[in-house]
Amino acid sequence: MPNKDDYLLEYMNDIITVVNQYNPQRIIFDELTPFIGFNNIEILKDGFLRTLEYIEERDVSSLFIIGEPATEKAEEIVESLAQFVTGVIYFRKLTKKSEDRFQGGEVIISPNVGHTEGQFSSEYKIEPYKGVTTDFVKKEKTETFTEHTRGQHVPTMTSMNKHNGHGYTNKEMSSFSNVYQFSDFQLIVNNQIALFKSTGQTFNLVAFKLDQSADVKGLLTLNQLQNAIRLASDKKDKICVIDGKVLVLLVKSSSKNVINYIQNVQSNLPSTSMDYINAIQEYISIYSIEIDETIDNADSLIKYALEADKTSGNLYTPLTKYNE
Repeated sequence: MPNKDDYLLEYMNDIITVVNQYNPQRIIFDELTPFIGFNNIEILKDGFLRTLEYIEERDVSSLFIIGEPATEKAEEIVESLAQFVTGVIYFRKLTKKSEDRFQGGEVIISPNVGHTEGQFSSEYKIEPYKGVTTDFVKKEKTETFTEHTRGQHVPTMTSMNKHNGHGYTNKEMSSFSNVYQFSDFQLIVNNQIALFKSTGQTFNLVAFKLDQSADVKGLLTLNQLQNAIRLASDKKDKICVIDGKVLVLLVKSSSKNVINYIQNVQSNLPSTSMDYINAIQEYISIYSIEIDETIDNADSLIKYALEADKTSGNLYTPLTKYNE
């Protein structure tokens, strides 16, 4: 049986691959929580230190995000990794109910290497359209961390500003993109497969296909469909357009989540009138695959999704079936 630690190390080594390929100034690893599943802490420490040294040699700033450790072993792993980094930023969520309408708590910054200021802390809030705001020195001066930099997926922090459950608002969508080129998307899918094989965390690959006649009739273009898919997506979901199909990596895996997601896509089409939905739904078809042990890599998974409509049984399901 494959060693789970080997899969997790492979997942970590992909950071080096990304640094080599793109030579970024900054890299955010969101999130490191799955590495709490390491059996051999020494192997994890060696791999993590090797990755950090490689990144630092290339003058790349790095931020690693990890959830609150829930067990003593998890705490031990977090502490063993923390000793290698420049500093630790910890967001402690308020346990008491507050009358303040914004969520918040206490942020603690602990310098570790190269800083003499010592540990300091402050209250923080999560405010719409701002992100995390703090007040380290004076009440009238507020530091703001933008949507790009705050650890919005850390369990002690809550993602804000959802729009009717259909993804992020247009203003927020302009601050990030989860649409990727094929090579990047392929790397991300391979990472998710490695994560599944090591931790059992499942995911879905959902493919959307638009009949070309919809464009000819002036009902919907592929770009409009892609935009509806983007607006319905969460930040963790990844999107790629390949061979006229829009593929979406849904991190939250379940039949119910997939159905809800498809309904959210429909809600973000150019019009939500029933006349329009009835006219367009026969031109949109969907195929969803949930990862399992028979799938070894991204190439085979993506190929299966792209060619599912070419089989004798055509595995794509029309949007009409989701509205029955």
